[in-house]
Amino acid sequence: MSEKFKFDESLKDDEKKFGFSSKGETFKIAEGDNKFRVLTKGICLASHFQGKGQKSPICYGQDKGCQYHGYFDPANPQAGEHQKANLKWAMYVIDRKDNKIKLAFMPHTVIKAVAEYQKSEDYSFDGLPMPYDITLKAKGAGTKEVEYTLMPSPKQSELTEQEASDLEAKMPIDQLVEKLKNKQMSADSSNDDE
Repeated sequence: MSEKFKFDESLKDDEKKFGFSSKGETFKIAEGDNKFRVLTKGICLASHFQGKGQKSPICYGQDKGCQYHGYFDPANPQAGEHQKANLKWAMYVIDRKDNKIKLAFMPHTVIKAVAEYQKSEDYSFDGLPMPYDITLKAKGAGTKEVEYTLMPSPKQSELTEQEASDLEAKMPIDQLVEKLKNKQMSADSSNDDE
């Protein structure tokens, strides 16, 4: 006898639990200009490259049994890349394309540039959310050879009441990252049981 399961209900539960949905609630860096505002600190999140077109599993730590550390598949010419974790910083941003708060996974070069702005004389800030937007120009988006150019806006502004309220309603970013890691750990242990 088959077990009853409804993907739609499960998806809605997961979206609520993790504080985002599949309906464009993740900030994706596209080719060209991407304007956004950083709202929260970034939490480092590693993933393991599984080959072009494959989903990269989230690393929950070698000390916690992440099965992708040191993985080697001689049948896969890119197998050596599995051993190294790809680092991104998970944070909330306002995507200025639709003015929605979204989960973003920012690359190291972007976070490094934001850190430089924070220290600069003209663009310094000491708290979050950032007081201005950033335009990120991506050339070769979606490839390993992508090049980013960032430009901060000279215009500073407070969040609107709606933006502040929407941010307050989000799950704290550190809790969200923990849930993502736990979900990957659970999925890996389920696969091991099969």
